[in-house]
Amino acid sequence: MAPMTTKVTRTTTTCAAGPAMRTARVGLNKRNGLRQRGSTIRVNSQKDTFPRDWLKKDNFPLYVGFLAWTIPSSIPVGSFGGSSLFYRLNESIAEGFAKFPTGPGVNDPFWVYMLTWHIGLFLTLTLAKIGYEGKKEGYFGDDA
Repeated sequence: MAPMTTKVTRTTTTCAAGPAMRTARVGLNKRNGLRQRGSTIRVNSQKDTFPRDWLKKDNFPLYVGFLAWTIPSSIPVGSFGGSSLFYRLNESIAEGFAKFPTGPGVNDPFWVYMLTWHIGLFLTLTLAKIGYEGKKEGYFGDDA
């Protein structure tokens, strides 16, 4: 039986990740698989491709979004028998605490109230953040 030989090939790979660029010689090793030799790092810090303050830590839209959902969800409507969604959610939470060791069942209306209220809340928070930041950066017209 003839011995098997493995051919080792060498290439140069360039990876551009944002402003940092990395060039390295890469080769294949019989035992370890991939190995790297003689890497050099070039950093270009003159232009910023992604804003570093992307979160924009401004809590005003979150407060307004919370109030913009909590106040309308507290208005009584006829489909809840003259109660509000917020009231029904809190009422079902209080009923769940009354029978504490056991949780709500699968067909308990608590899940509908909880999902409806929280989906509405997070949708309102998201839209408030998008609208506030968009208005501040001038996406919605000439006046900023």
